[in-house]
Amino acid sequence: MRPIVFDIPTIREIPLLSNLPDEAIGLSIARRTLRCYSLHRNELVHLEEDPCDAVDIVAHGILAVQQMDEEGNMFSVASFERNCIVGGNIVFSSKPLYPHTIVSPGECRIVRIDTGTVFHFCTTYPEFLRFFLKAASDNTLLVNEKLTSIMHRSLRQRLVAYLKAESTRQHTVSILLPVTKTHLAHIIGVQRTSISRELARMQQEGLLMCEKKMITLDQRLFNRY
Repeated sequence: MRPIVFDIPTIREIPLLSNLPDEAIGLSIARRTLRCYSLHRNELVHLEEDPCDAVDIVAHGILAVQQMDEEGNMFSVASFERNCIVGGNIVFSSKPLYPHTIVSPGECRIVRIDTGTVFHFCTTYPEFLRFFLKAASDNTLLVNEKLTSIMHRSLRQRLVAYLKAESTRQHTVSILLPVTKTHLAHIIGVQRTSISRELARMQQEGLLMCEKKMITLDQRLFNRY
């Protein structure tokens, strides 16, 4: 993680910070209570049980919430994309510790705001408070829904649900994956190799045909699932 410089207009492109006065942003930068960082691919951001004394806002790329399974393999629980807030739902809790590990699957840039500055913004700027509370609540729902999905649905079921949703969205059975398989693995909550193996099995069963990022769904997939 290395510090980088964002100018005030760039910082104000983030919805949470868009209504703050320039002087409030500038003062926070000068006091180093608002900082910007660049992250490399697969860089560790927070370990499980690390203290949460700031919130991170994704300015570019994604951050992934990871958890270890019973066999010691790491899998993604959820992904936070651009403008998402990480840590907002725990920074003011009675036990402000990260419940999961946070990593950057690819190149990423974040804005980090210390707890005291977040509290000051919340008590001084009502629009910031409204957006912050909404984002924190949405993040809690996102992670809980992903955990529930992972606990109760198999990889095949989650993958089929995603492919059928894309088929509906694109209005065709020949869908173009809008994300890489690595990103798809983060969305579903497994490792990339698991996605590739399951797609290969489904192709062998005649449920679909894969050719790079193009996947054609067979009617048997819709009949079976």
